[in-house]
Amino acid sequence: MLLGSLQMDGTRRPGAIDKFHLDTKDIVEVVAEDTETKGHFEDAVKLYDLAQVRTFVIYCHLKYLIFFNVNLECARVCSSVENFLSGSD
Repeated sequence: MLLGSLQMDGTRRPGAIDKFHLDTKDIVEVVAEDTETKGHFEDAVKLYDLAQVRTFVIYCHLKYLIFFNVNLECARVCSSVENFLSGSD
């Protein structure tokens, strides 16, 4: 895998990008943000999890549920999470 993979115990298994000795967490997070912006929430969740940005894993799960109208109440929760993350709570 290019960006690595997440093991069953929650640790990240290095990917091809690790050969360049860059800050892979930041790179994976940028890819996750771009993926989320494009509306690919399920993939964004996996990428945020790989980057170990747990708050955005939950946030994207909520956005994913809202996107598919599974639970309209999640819209209020998502807004609260977004306000909390932006510091305007």
